[in-house]
Order: sequence, then C-alpha cells, then structure tokens
Amino acid sequence: MSFVQSRWQRQRRQNLLEINSSISIPGSVDPAVEKLGAPRWIVGPNRIHYWWIPDWKNAYPTATVYLAPRIKEQARNRIDFDFTGLDDDRGYLWDREIATLPVRGKFMTEIEFFHYPSRSCS
Repeated sequence: MSFVQSRWQRQRRQNLLEINSSISIPGSVDPAVEKLGAPRWIVGPNRIHYWWIPDWKNAYPTATVYLAPRIKEQARNRIDFDFTGLDDDRGYLWDREIATLPVRGKFMTEIEFFHYPSRSCS
C-alpha cells in the first residue's frame, strides 16, 4: 500500500453519484454517501488511487468501476471484478455533461474530469 496522501471525491450529477479516488470505508459506509444514495460509478483516476476500490465495489456491487490505464496490472489480484478502462477522452455515459481528460505521463496517466455546467475540474 502506498503512503501517498490521499483525498477523495463524491460527486452527484443529475441523481447519479460517482466515487472518485476512493479512501477506505471505516467499518461502514460513510453516512454522507448513504444520504446521497448509492453510487453509479466508482473511478480509479490513476495508478496511485486504486487501493480501496475493491472495498467500495463490495459495498456497492451494482456500481460500474472505471480504471485509468495500468491500474489492473499494478493491482494484480485486488481487481478481481469487471471494469471499464478509461483509455479515451470520450465514449462514456457522462459525455454530455462531463469531459474526460486523460493526462498522459511517463509514470502514469491521470484522468481528470471537466464538468461543463459548473466549469470545474476534478
């Protein structure tokens, strides 16, 4: 496990909740998440922020998991469920509201998102 400081995001868009850069679930699901509803998507935006994704997937088995390039190879058997790769800048269910921006680098690809209505990145 990495010792990189981490933050996470929960984003609600038109009654669809996304968990991005997940952190551990401390014994039970965060009440703030429960109040918003079950997440539809769980996103691993880079090779650093993936460790807790299996816990979130177990807590929300109907959520679709999206992973940045090379997470599966790095995580090995921690990712033992179906997922969709975030390899492109389009072709996702959220395209009309959110731009997917892969920022490619030597060490990793970071997936950023631009929310058109609020003109903000995450």
